[in-house]
Amino acid sequence: MTAYHALPFAARRRSGGGAPPVPSTVAACTVRHAGDMVIRPPPAKSEESGREAGMARYLFRRAEWGRRLVRGEWIRSLQTALRDAGIDPGPGDGIFGPATEAALRAWQIRRVAPVTGAVTPDDWVALTGTAPPTLRVRALQLTADFEGHGFGKVRGDFDGAGLTWGIIGFTLHGGGLVAVLRDIRARDPRLLHRAFGPRTAALMAMLDGDDAARRSFVAAVSPIPGQAVVDPLWAGSFARLGSLPDVQEIQLRHVARYWRVAARDARHFRLRSELGFALCFDIAVQNGGIAPHLRRCLKERLKTRPSSDERTIRRLIADGVAAHARARFAADVRARKRTIAAGLGVVHGARYRLADWGLSDLPIVDDRPERGRHERVRWPRRPMFRAERSGPRV
Repeated sequence: MTAYHALPFAARRRSGGGAPPVPSTVAACTVRHAGDMVIRPPPAKSEESGREAGMARYLFRRAEWGRRLVRGEWIRSLQTALRDAGIDPGPGDGIFGPATEAALRAWQIRRVAPVTGAVTPDDWVALTGTAPPTLRVRALQLTADFEGHGFGKVRGDFDGAGLTWGIIGFTLHGGGLVAVLRDIRARDPRLLHRAFGPRTAALMAMLDGDDAARRSFVAAVSPIPGQAVVDPLWAGSFARLGSLPDVQEIQLRHVARYWRVAARDARHFRLRSELGFALCFDIAVQNGGIAPHLRRCLKERLKTRPSSDERTIRRLIADGVAAHARARFAADVRARKRTIAAGLGVVHGARYRLADWGLSDLPIVDDRPERGRHERVRWPRRPMFRAERSGPRV
């Protein structure tokens, strides 16, 4: 998958890029992107196995009362497309709520399409002019919600990580934030000047400085020790930086490393469902992936259960990862992983149904290009994000 195809629709419009060619009827074929994993759509008229068939028809839909509403950068892109079509989706907050559902129904009526209030692959193509969100970005949208992050959100030093910024929470002390910012500077230094203005010099000094310089930078940006609070001027600057299409593309390029770790772990355990990949991706982001010693332990346990179905395997992986997490994070890790393994659950007090997020037991296909197909995935010795730590309860 190219970084361009992973960008939200609104970002592509700002960058001036045209929409890539897509099939006229998405339900009739598999939408393929190099290096990505996408839905293999069912037959258009399939009515079998009600639950799975229902999940196959929808990318995103409004959650029922009491469940976590779907939210994230790609929902914001949907709202932008609805507004561009002349229909008001509400505040454009990236939350698939009643206003967005009503706007989508109005658009479906105008199009003389089935009025469901949910987004199908055909709806997405017709409304945005782009290919539907892939499995990888749908998994990213869910994990970003668990972590409480977006492309531009920054949080202070409340957990000893220095600063945390970006779609999966790249941290300063972990090295991820510096790596992303240096890539941005290498792409075009004007991007940093455009976002930070008179504060650019301080940012550059931090990027080129030593550990002492970085500690001083954290103290200036996050003035209250142990708190997530960030100086409003700096928060605005990081938000502007995250809104730039080129910056979003660079962030996604860094996320791709963890997509590869997730794909590797899914292959090790022969996980062939969307939920299986989403589980492995969340493990890659929160825990650094399934460690080799844990992988061996889990496989030994599976040898005693040769007839286990994939849902049972996912639950075993979820519990194994939680058992090997740090004690103070174990409960949160277990809640997140069990929720993805089952497709239902409670995380940070919110009730999730992952079918609303476009993640189900449907099978996935691996459309990686030949180049890099046998690329060795190196084990990340030091995660570049907040390891075994969940985001704020948004």
